[in-house]
Amino acid sequence: MRHDEHRRHPRAQLTAVAALQTLGRLNANDQGIATVRDVSRSGIGLRTGQPPLQGQAVILRLGIGDEILELTTLATRVRRCGDSHFYDVGLDWSNCSAEQLAFLDRFVELAEVQPQD
Repeated sequence: MRHDEHRRHPRAQLTAVAALQTLGRLNANDQGIATVRDVSRSGIGLRTGQPPLQGQAVILRLGIGDEILELTTLATRVRRCGDSHFYDVGLDWSNCSAEQLAFLDRFVELAEVQPQD
């Protein structure tokens, strides 16, 4: 972790794909795809060409093995990657249920044991 970052929880690198569905009248999208960049017990970092708006509710679909869980998240950070058509997106777990958070604990544990590049 960089010294200038003030994260609540350390981020673990993870290589995975996620499906995004943005909710609401503005910027609604039911077919977004993203790559997972990192994950922690408070949120997830993604890269996508189909970003949500900051503050927008997002249904995120993640899988571990044969399990897929829909998670209700909130877009807390949306930043364009240079001049590209891709965006770094941060989603927060604060709207997740206790069952979803238990699943996320397993997802984070898996990420923490993956070898770093």
